[in-house]
Amino acid sequence: MDNQELALIEPGERAVAELGVSRPPEIVLEEARRAATALHDVISSKPKPVKYNGETYLELEDWLTVARFYGLTVRTRSTQYVEYGGARGWEAVADVWSIATEQVMSSAEAMCLSDEPNWSRKPMFQLRSMAQTRACAKALRNVLSWVVVLAGYRGTPAEEMPVRTQAPLSKPQTELQQLQATMVDRDSVGRALQGLLNQLGARDGDDAAYEHFAKILSGYGVTEWQALGGTSKAKAVARELYDLLHQDTLPLEVEELPF
Repeated sequence: MDNQELALIEPGERAVAELGVSRPPEIVLEEARRAATALHDVISSKPKPVKYNGETYLELEDWLTVARFYGLTVRTRSTQYVEYGGARGWEAVADVWSIATEQVMSSAEAMCLSDEPNWSRKPMFQLRSMAQTRACAKALRNVLSWVVVLAGYRGTPAEEMPVRTQAPLSKPQTELQQLQATMVDRDSVGRALQGLLNQLGARDGDDAAYEHFAKILSGYGVTEWQALGGTSKAKAVARELYDLLHQDTLPLEVEELPF
């Protein structure tokens, strides 16, 4: 026998493993920064990233992208029909696997039930599918959220966030149309845009509001709203500012009028 000694563990005692750094932290962080930069490029190119209150949340396919950076994949282990009170739906269990070693690195459970507003009238197969999607995203989050947060995104999977209902859109749409109706000349356009900027600044801070405004204007090839050249583009800019406040894309019907 080697010089290693065997220790007897008495009933009720636990063997405690010593924690140690397995790899140099600076190398781990450098790899994570590279992964975070690559992830940021992917999310920035998405036409419709998921955002709540100005924060970006990753969908399952985004989590899978990060997983591939680290040689991981995710599989659904099981699904089960469940009922809780008057709600019914599905529960799923998912595991994150190492592609190279086929070891389970993380596991998670998730449900999708009929008492959720967006799922109350959906067929059972869709609830079952969403339960699996949530479980897979959550299992990946358990092991990879630190990289996602390093990239500047929220660590909660988008599938776990509440879904916005469409019913409340009628009021914001009416308000936007009323605002656009007042934008008939340079002075009224300036007042309308400034009012939206004031609201956005009150919520996110003036610096962030004007940064958003500058990005919107750059999309029209100008740096000042006075250079937009007509009410049609000014109303489009107003809609984008309004969307930032309400986080919903609203239809735009405008009539071209010269400043």
